[in-house]
Amino acid sequence: MERRRHEVMTEDGRRLVVEVSGPAEGDVVFFHTGTPSAGLLFDDLIVAGAERGLRHVSYARPGYADSDRQEGRTVADCARDVTAILDSLGVERFYVTGQSGGGPHSLATAALLGDRVMAGRRPRARHRWTPRGSTGQPGWGRRTSRSTRR
Repeated sequence: MERRRHEVMTEDGRRLVVEVSGPAEGDVVFFHTGTPSAGLLFDDLIVAGAERGLRHVSYARPGYADSDRQEGRTVADCARDVTAILDSLGVERFYVTGQSGGGPHSLATAALLGDRVMAGRRPRARHRWTPRGSTGQPGWGRRTSRSTRR
């Protein structure tokens, strides 16, 4: 599946590097990658999405890869970036998800752009991590997720 990279300029003059993959007319899944990340989509994700008619969009958050920094940035600021990106693509409604450090960004996007979000998902950690010498905690590593639908 072809990946398309382009730049989007925000209202405050910052450049964001965006990656898009999947059918041009497909429903959009905005994927917030983990931290740190250049906003690159995973091959398996692209293929599985395309098979289902989904177009994936991601970006390098401010200060990563070739996206310009944003002084004093908060997680909630991602909603303005997502708006600029999706407006540039002509997308009105979309799904949102995020992995690892992208999880809080997906929640902020869903909360602040709720009228545009069809559904949001923030997966929990999928792998059990136990510090050396520890027995871990009950429930660590469960394959679960939290989802919201509008």
